[in-house]
Amino acid sequence: MLLNGYYDFVTGGNMSPYVGAGLGWAKVSYDSVDANFGKLVDDDDTVLAGQLSAGVLFALNKSVVLDIGYRFLATEKPDLSTSLGNVDAKIISHTVIAGLQFNF
Repeated sequence: MLLNGYYDFVTGGNMSPYVGAGLGWAKVSYDSVDANFGKLVDDDDTVLAGQLSAGVLFALNKSVVLDIGYRFLATEKPDLSTSLGNVDAKIISHTVIAGLQFNF
């Protein structure tokens, strides 16, 4: 769960860039099964997570806005262990998003 804040740059035209940032927690779950050894990992951890966002809003008309954006998400290293030792992992996500906003 992240709490995000956004800032829209008002340009006066049909295009409006924005930036955002967020901070919160992420639950990282890891399960791995090996044909020879059976289940090697079945662990989870809740860690600190942060997100950065940027994008552009395009007003298609008075009621519809097209949102094209990018999000970068990263977490702390979770404390995950296996029958063979600890798992060294960090979650990093790059996401391109597209959406429509309908104003009533």
